[in-house]
Formats: sequence, structure tokens, C-alpha cells
Amino acid sequence: MHSLKTFLSQITIKNFHGEEISKESKEYLYFIDFVDELCSAKNRTILYRGCNPEPIFQTKLFDIQGFSNKMFMLGEKSHLFESNKYPLICIDDCSIAVFEFVFDRFHDKVCNLSFSNPNSLEKVKLFLEANPSINKFFSNKNNKERFINKISAMDDSSKRHVLDYYFSLLHTIGKSANGNSFFISTSKSIKIAEQFKNDGILVITWVPSSERNRQILCYKDINKLDNFIKAIGLPYFESSPYSNQEEVCIKGGILPHYIIGYADKDSFIVNPNLITQISSSYVFESLLEDGILTDQTLFDVVIQKTKYKGGFLCIDGFYLNY
Repeated sequence: MHSLKTFLSQITIKNFHGEEISKESKEYLYFIDFVDELCSAKNRTILYRGCNPEPIFQTKLFDIQGFSNKMFMLGEKSHLFESNKYPLICIDDCSIAVFEFVFDRFHDKVCNLSFSNPNSLEKVKLFLEANPSINKFFSNKNNKERFINKISAMDDSSKRHVLDYYFSLLHTIGKSANGNSFFISTSKSIKIAEQFKNDGILVITWVPSSERNRQILCYKDINKLDNFIKAIGLPYFESSPYSNQEEVCIKGGILPHYIIGYADKDSFIVNPNLITQISSSYVFESLLEDGILTDQTLFDVVIQKTKYKGGFLCIDGFYLNY
């Protein structure tokens, strides 16, 4: 049995009012049928995120309806959209200033081991030992001009590859390495994601295959870029600081259109928009590809009741800060 189906079979399923959905009800049966189809579908990636959005949502988990309204209207966004300096860096911004920022973060933070957290410090130290080319290149301030010159000569597509490659590494190292990252962390493993849940929630989402290469980056995807990075003469890494976490980085954040629901301490709150759509006539393949129909008319009103400074639009793989 798929791990998602096992997980949902062991937890109480509730609607966004906090009421248990009876296993005999049509809503429950529709939901289980959808999960069966999602688990068996090949053209998707199911992802999990352990987190606690209470501070950013400014709503407590026990207020299920209020919390759900924000989760299923806004989704969850990367730290970039929490920054008081927003919009310091836009998603897919390939300006020279961004690459200067990348070099400086590696030089000043990573290579100089400027981390107060002992665990982060040890992980980065081991990472640099395992990836000497990264350490050698970015620890030398004289290489900054070489780095910028190489990137300046590239087309935009190549620049985005380089940006994703190094930005995802900074993101994986942690918030102290890049507090304004436009990535958000998820995992392909429920067990690993639950380790980050603490007193928060476990968000369950999916990404259709058509968007995979444009919206998400996982460790093995990054490795595919190694040959490209080598070919242009820039340093590459052979092992991630936290490769055991099966991490998948999503650009911008988790869109509500692809959130199945979230689990708190003892229950799973289903996305009400998903229930509405699957309770009427719908085509699974269309829902899988296009996401859950979500009325975001009140998006501006709802986001002002959070600490988010903005959001983003994703149109055919291109991102616009909002």
C-alpha cells in the first residue's frame, strides 16, 4: 500500500469546520477514490512538508476554520515573502546583483563557517570537506570577478540553471545561509517530513510531471546539472549537506491548488475545494494537471491578515512577484 494511503487510514479525516467526515459519507468515499487515483498515477510527484505556519498566518491551529481559510486560499510561501526587505530577490531574477549575492553568501557564510548553530556548523564543515572544489573556489574572493564574467556571457536559460544550482544549495544548508530563499522545503518521505512537524502540521501536496522541471528541484535533479556546471568551469558539489532528507525544493511556495490537506496532532483536514470538485463531475487527469479549482477573489484581503509581504504568480513556468 502507498505510504500516503496508509497514513490517511490511520488518522481521523475532518472537514475545514473541524467535523469528522463519516466513512459512510459520499464525501469520504469520493476523497478516498481520489487518493487511490493520485497514488497510482505516474505523472505526479507527491510531497510532504512538516512546518508550523501559525506565526506567519497569525492564526492558531485550534482555530481550524480560520487556519484552513488561509492555508487553502494562500498556500504556504517561501521565506522570501516574509522578508522586511521584500522584494529583495525575485524568483528567477538573473541580474548580476543576485549572482554577486550568491558568491558573497558562499564566501562570507559557508566557506568562513559563520554559523552559530553547532549542528549546522558541523554539517557545513563536513560538506566542505566532501566538496573541496566549492571551498577552494568560493573562499577565494578573487574568483568573484571570474564567476560574474562567466555568468554574464550566458543566455537567460543557462543563468537560471546556475541560479537554481547554487541557490538550492544555500537553501538546503539552512535559513542562516540564505534567509531570503525563494525555495520552500518538502520531502518525498512522510517520516522525514514529520520530523520537522514538531507542534505544527504536515502539509500534503503534489506536483504534476509537466511542472516538475520548472517548479521543483530535488537532489538527484541537481546532480543532473553537474555536467553543465563542470562544462562552464564552475565548482560543483558531489554530496548535499542533508542528502538523507530526500529533500525537494519548490520554487516560490506550495500553491493551494495542489494541497490535498494538512494533518495536525490527531486529524487530517481535507482541502474543502478538493471535496467540492470531486463531489461533482470532474476529470481526474484535468484536476491532476491543472490543480484544484480555488476561488482567490479575496486573496488580497486574506494575505493582509498574515505576515506575508506578497506572493507570486506562476504562468507557464515563469514567475512574477506579486
